[in-house]
Amino acid sequence: MQWVYQHGEPVGFGQRHKPELLYLPLKTEDTIHGVMCLGEYGHGHQFTDDERQTIEAITGLAAVSVARVQYEEAARKADLMAESERLHAALLDSISHELKTPLTMIMGAVDHLVKERGGLPDDQRTLLMNVRSGVWRMNRVITNLLGMVRIESGMLRLNCQPCDASDLIGVVLRQLSEVLITHPLSVTIPDDVSPLWVDEILIEQALVNVLSNAAKYSADGSPIEIACQSTDSAITIAVKDWGIGIVPGEEEKLFQKFYRSSSVQHISGTGLGLAICDGIVRAHGGRVVATRNQPTGTIMTIELPRVSEGEPLQERGRQDHERGRFDH
Repeated sequence: MQWVYQHGEPVGFGQRHKPELLYLPLKTEDTIHGVMCLGEYGHGHQFTDDERQTIEAITGLAAVSVARVQYEEAARKADLMAESERLHAALLDSISHELKTPLTMIMGAVDHLVKERGGLPDDQRTLLMNVRSGVWRMNRVITNLLGMVRIESGMLRLNCQPCDASDLIGVVLRQLSEVLITHPLSVTIPDDVSPLWVDEILIEQALVNVLSNAAKYSADGSPIEIACQSTDSAITIAVKDWGIGIVPGEEEKLFQKFYRSSSVQHISGTGLGLAICDGIVRAHGGRVVATRNQPTGTIMTIELPRVSEGEPLQERGRQDHERGRFDH
């Protein structure tokens, strides 16, 4: 029976095993749906030509019936999955709106108070700055949580457009101007660096997470360097700091969800930033590599493939995900 199912050919009456039985594949075009077995032990009866024609007709109808049931089940599952994805997306959008809108309003109000009332007493100004810092940190946590959900649920969709590396990094640095204010910053972007073909918003999020970590785990006054370069096959953006550094053996673990090194337990964080960065970059067909800086610190290198306009990066990222590259 197994041989018939694998090869799609009938067997019986003196062929292979159990010669009293006739095995016929339930076959539609190139698909085998099962095997039908006919006959009676001990009688050695062989079907006549007319009986074989009738049996083959019945087998064909049975195969079509089975295929129809399978196709209907597959269609039902597809409809359920599509509906589930729509509900999932609506829920994420709702959560994002309900959580991030109040935070944006609070941030705007604090900024207004700080700018319009420059003569505030020091204690009140410190309090406002603490509120602003807390709101910014909460906004990053919510953004990262929602990003992780999208990555793991397969809802991450790329909207790739040509993007200049200097413009991309400039936007990120403006977003993090207050976070990086205590760190001397160096940016190196050669003129020959090719344009990136990426989802700009997502790559910005990845770079924000990397640079935020560089600042968070480095002492005030320590430098941070950003270097971009282009090769024949890839464009790399490396962020180098002189901070706490990586414990040997943790280079891969850093990209696991909620993983936090024993060396940074005293610093607040969720352990999601690098996991999301890794997911975003892999969706683009690239990779993120963590290495130790010498004599101390970390080098985070984002490597993005050089691609032409319209190349299906989302499909490449999906295939990487199915091969398990999102799991660590």
